[in-house]
Amino acid sequence: MTFDGQIISYYVLEEKFDIFQDRMLDNFHYLDDKINIFRSDLNEKIEGVESRLNEKIDTVKNDLNAKIDKLDARVDKLDEKIEAVKTDLGQINSRLTLIESRLGFKGQLISSLTVVAALAASYFVAQLFVALGKYLGIS
Repeated sequence: MTFDGQIISYYVLEEKFDIFQDRMLDNFHYLDDKINIFRSDLNEKIEGVESRLNEKIDTVKNDLNAKIDKLDARVDKLDEKIEAVKTDLGQINSRLTLIESRLGFKGQLISSLTVVAALAASYFVAQLFVALGKYLGIS
């Protein structure tokens, strides 16, 4: 090959290399554009999912807060009722103390008679069962 042929071959190769390099750069730009499009689409989808999740989380929070508020109201009502019962028990206790102090010995006598009457009733019921057992032939 002659020197002129080598120079021509060199320029032809250089031209082919430039064309190849331009194609490669075009492909890189195309791929870069595709990547940017995918990135943009993915970011939009992520933002959509985030917004839907945030809406659902807010809904759940609001529902829970409403239920907690209702529960707090119920607990407050229950506390009020408990306080009313405590007040009533205090009044009953003071009235019982007053009655016991007024009755004095009579109250103790009535309490003792009540115990004796309960024992007598128990004895009577026991004797009734014994008599019933004898009548039926069990004992």
